[in-house]
Amino acid sequence: MKAPFSTYLDQLTPFCKELVERLDPLYDYVSLLATDSVGLSLRIAQRRKSVSNSNMTTERGIVVRVAKNGLYSEYAFDCPGERSAEALAEEIRKTLDAQLALLAKTGTRPYETGALEDEPLELFVEKEAEELPEEADLSRLVDFFTELSDRGMETVEGALDVILSGNSTHISKLFLTKNRFLRQSYVYTEGNAITYAPNEEGELKTLYRGASGCGGLEILQELRDRVEELPGLMADLLRAEKIVPGEYDIITSPEVTGLIAHEAFGHGVEMDMFVKGRALGAEYIDKRVGSDMVTMHEGALCDESVTAYAFDDEGVLAGDVVEIDHGILRSGICDSLAAKRLNFHPTGNGKRENFSHKVYT
Repeated sequence: MKAPFSTYLDQLTPFCKELVERLDPLYDYVSLLATDSVGLSLRIAQRRKSVSNSNMTTERGIVVRVAKNGLYSEYAFDCPGERSAEALAEEIRKTLDAQLALLAKTGTRPYETGALEDEPLELFVEKEAEELPEEADLSRLVDFFTELSDRGMETVEGALDVILSGNSTHISKLFLTKNRFLRQSYVYTEGNAITYAPNEEGELKTLYRGASGCGGLEILQELRDRVEELPGLMADLLRAEKIVPGEYDIITSPEVTGLIAHEAFGHGVEMDMFVKGRALGAEYIDKRVGSDMVTMHEGALCDESVTAYAFDDEGVLAGDVVEIDHGILRSGICDSLAAKRLNFHPTGNGKRENFSHKVYT
């Protein structure tokens, strides 16, 4: 089934549109992002159980971004409350104008950035999810995780604990400008089976087996297979010898390959760091960084995973960026403001930690 778009945001849309309309004549650029995300989190161990209807990505709030004379400012709030769009627009104007006045008074030189493009676009996306977190049978989920924890304790020799954890979030986002009206709704879910056991020397070893994807609680069913893998994997881990420091040719699993690519390479091609002169990747565009066998993609269109959104937090459609093409570094990834400052194009990678935090690549 489709993950339904938030009824709260649907009801709030006329207010948000009026707010943008009232602010638009005052600034060179105005955008609004409204978020309504609901979910759950649970963690089941042998001695402790916890269940919550919130996690790191559940939130509800609005952020307005404006540009005036090359300077961008933002104003975030939880909900409009009893305020009218007219009253809130005036409140935002006064607050942001006070910030501009303070910069002028202190002689601060802002990083001037031109107004973002605002080409007309309307989009409505509801991604597939079989079981929504807000409709979960929590008792059944707790029983399922308890069963898996008990199964792990029975099958993993020497296990001190087998912990099952899961998080699922149903995310709805509304993005508005004078010419853009974008809405999306999707669910992402992730779970882990975590096992602790000591080796013969008494050193505690930890093993993780996970499942995740763009979808609902049905993804957590994959943890049953992960728990069945625990005995063999933990036995291998407990008898593994410490590696002698040195250089080795290694073959890694897809998960580890992705982790290495993300940490060792991915952060170096985040182009907001190009602006700040903090990324080595800027010096290697159109140069060889790998063998002809290496081609690397990045972006929310690459895979229906936990990052498979339809548009980013700046209203840019999700992309599929070929960063490395047969060994040659062709591009990084970029948020909208960094793209403007670099005379580049945004790649759909402008994301906020939550609605009240600034955008990073």
